[in-house]
Amino acid sequence: MSQRAVAVRLAAREPDLWRALASPWRRRLLDLLRDAPATTGALADQIPELSRFAVMQHLGVLTEAGVVIAERRGRDRINHLNPVPLRAWHERWVQPLADAGSAELLALRRRAETGECMATELEEFQLILLRRPDGAPSYDSQTLDSIQREHVAFYAYMREAGYVVTNGPMAGQSDEALRGMAIFAVESVERARELASSDPSVQAGRLEVHAMAWWCPPGTMIRSGAPVTVED
Repeated sequence: MSQRAVAVRLAAREPDLWRALASPWRRRLLDLLRDAPATTGALADQIPELSRFAVMQHLGVLTEAGVVIAERRGRDRINHLNPVPLRAWHERWVQPLADAGSAELLALRRRAETGECMATELEEFQLILLRRPDGAPSYDSQTLDSIQREHVAFYAYMREAGYVVTNGPMAGQSDEALRGMAIFAVESVERARELASSDPSVQAGRLEVHAMAWWCPPGTMIRSGAPVTVED
């Protein structure tokens, strides 16, 4: 048997909830049955816009779909809500499509409509930009190599000690004075500035520190970048 034939057979076995729930009148009947079973006459009394015959037709569709179970008691028909097919339909169609992003967008819309103040949970890091200052002192090549090695060793220690998440040089920046950056994870911008200022390159006047707070969604500092080899 082909996959299409199997799918058709399976679809034929499933209750037609799409059709059953398409009518606002049938959805209203389900709402009325949510609290307690009711006779057809009682339901018709609560929907005066429809005739009793129309209510019976709508209940027939809901019964065929399996979401209403009819019980005969003498001359009365007692209608019961059967939530099991609704739950199965929700798990099959609604839940997989209602992802977290849509929930956040709906919450944003509700807040915009009600004027409710939004609170966004973020994590704070400290961003350190390292710039070459105007009038930076000149050194001979041997001294510059020594300062660079000490600079690299300084940030290796800062990463190992847990003060710095990552750091590195820049390339392709429009501002040539901007030489590198580091992301600190300490208690404050002031503490990050203090630690970054002890960098041997900063102490030698070759770099200056610009510190600021940087906020990002929790748990997002984990993605790997493209590998790059930097020549000494």
